[in-house]
Amino acid sequence: MARNRCLIYIVVISILLGGAPLSASVNSDQLERAITMSQGALKADQNEEGYWLSYVQTNTLYTSLQVLLYYYLNKEGEERETIEGLCRYLIHTQSEDGSWPFYDGGPADLGLTTLNYFALKLSGYSQEDPILVRARDYVLSHGGAESVYGIYQITLALFDQYHFSSIPDVPLLPLLAIAPQLSWIRIISIPLMVVLQKRAFFYPPEDAYITELFLSGEQGKRILHDEKNILAIKQIAEECKKECGVDISSLDPSGFLTDWIYLNWLLAKQNTTDGLFYDSLPNTFFSLLSLKALGDIANQEEIFNPEFAATIYCGLKILAATFVSRFCSSTYL
Repeated sequence: MARNRCLIYIVVISILLGGAPLSASVNSDQLERAITMSQGALKADQNEEGYWLSYVQTNTLYTSLQVLLYYYLNKEGEERETIEGLCRYLIHTQSEDGSWPFYDGGPADLGLTTLNYFALKLSGYSQEDPILVRARDYVLSHGGAESVYGIYQITLALFDQYHFSSIPDVPLLPLLAIAPQLSWIRIISIPLMVVLQKRAFFYPPEDAYITELFLSGEQGKRILHDEKNILAIKQIAEECKKECGVDISSLDPSGFLTDWIYLNWLLAKQNTTDGLFYDSLPNTFFSLLSLKALGDIANQEEIFNPEFAATIYCGLKILAATFVSRFCSSTYL
């Protein structure tokens, strides 16, 4: 029950991600055939000794995120050679119709195509370059950039290509306290919340904006939210204040303590060998953006105290048990 009550925080992230709901209709016979074919392919690829060995290749989402990350961290100058290599890879993997698929040989993906277009344009490619012309033709013929949603839209919004109509103010400390219940989504959603609350957006040069991809102009750039859902979130925040008997934000008016706890929470999840967060570039991308958003506090190495951080975190989990059970009832879900 407590796990279900924590879903309200996942709803918060869903609202921020915006876009149309995902839906699918699959014929049962088609599903059975797909499963049978998948089983056959796996058996065919199995080594005689019983194991599987294959070349692992990521899609171009990772390529574009790496390009954007260099610019966000102001590393585009010293990493120019790397950026040029990444752009050449993007060009090499573009489909004939100007799009990019989410996986090799797969169908075109509008969001990924829009993101890759921006990464190339941010890197200095002209919108009249044949590569971008083909990509633009594909985007415009498939609903324009206003049809993009999900992680692509939210990422581009951090680079001022879309605009938020509003950002729900969700207390970060309770979110950290219930982080284990959020499973894998926590390592993206919580850093994203930090970036949004800090309004740490990247504003590219004027000639890097992708206005030409929108069929409806500026109106298409707005990320709209369900006002009823936003009202419900604000109501829960108010209930939190009432049940706790104090406005949580008043305990840390400067935000320093919250930032410090978050910093310790995040750095505890960083790999000590390669510096990645959970061995994934998307996870690392949003984590590094949040560290940049924290500003000076993230540059103070001595601020990270694992033992004290563990004590604070255990305290947060104890508070969370009471916190969640008292005001996050199913009434608000």
